[in-house]
Amino acid sequence: MQWPGFFMVRIRQKFCVYRQEYFMTIEEAKKIKHDFDKNQTPTDEDKFMYTEGMDFLIKETGESYYMMELGGWYYEQREFMLAKKYYEMAAALDDSNAYLSLGYIWYYGRVGEPDYKKAFECYKKAGEQGSIVAEYKLADMYKNGYYVEKDYCRYKDIIEKLYDKVENAQYLDEAKPEIFTRLA
Repeated sequence: MQWPGFFMVRIRQKFCVYRQEYFMTIEEAKKIKHDFDKNQTPTDEDKFMYTEGMDFLIKETGESYYMMELGGWYYEQREFMLAKKYYEMAAALDDSNAYLSLGYIWYYGRVGEPDYKKAFECYKKAGEQGSIVAEYKLADMYKNGYYVEKDYCRYKDIIEKLYDKVENAQYLDEAKPEIFTRLA
């Protein structure tokens, strides 16, 4: 895929872009994102253009949606420091999904050792904004005694309350299996 006004030089598997009197527009960045989302086998150039387009959309719109999407892409690429960077940007805008994602980064030690205090704080913020996943992750922390005292009664209480929320859920992404598994 060639983009007008851009040419790239590969240097030790990294790319440098040289701009030649060409400026990206929001519409072009959205098209790059759309094309990338449909591409099953993106090349290094496609990946580069995607990250450039997403960075542009983030800078131009300031929308947490783009921050979360780029953070999620970096997370999938196992580039956890970059994922964390974009999740933190979205968290600064009070995005509940950003808190949840940061909770995972800290809970599983994706950028070093696990930090259960930071994970707890992130899960708590996301849970306060209605994230069922964050709430069952908090319950897990009570069950396992991560950052908080082990408290099986508190764990069970949280899970039972979550059961009431998801009992009639129609979609699997509503955390129904996770709640049922923990309740069993």
